[in-house]
Amino acid sequence: PCYHPDGDLLVFTTNVSGNVDLYGYRRSTGEVSQLTDSVHADWDGAFTPDGSGLLWSSDRSGVLEIWTSDLDGAHARQISSDGFDAENPTMTADGEWVVYS
Repeated sequence: PCYHPDGDLLVFTTNVSGNVDLYGYRRSTGEVSQLTDSVHADWDGAFTPDGSGLLWSSDRSGVLEIWTSDLDGAHARQISSDGFDAENPTMTADGEWVVYS
């Protein structure tokens, strides 16, 4: 899991829906919500430093690449195109770079 900058929201990966997707958990309310919904695997969730967006790894394009979206999973878009195994994204504190393995 990864904590949101506000410390209340966690993002985690689960296959409870039958697919590997990202979910959010609000510690203050106990609310769990599905953040991604794809037939492809979405995992390695992280937050942008300002807390407004998500980063994650997905094989939606056929190979693992890095994706980003709004905090609720809307407006997903691929941001890497390495062609193989782009995983574990994080964003630098200034929001200028996405670093991944």
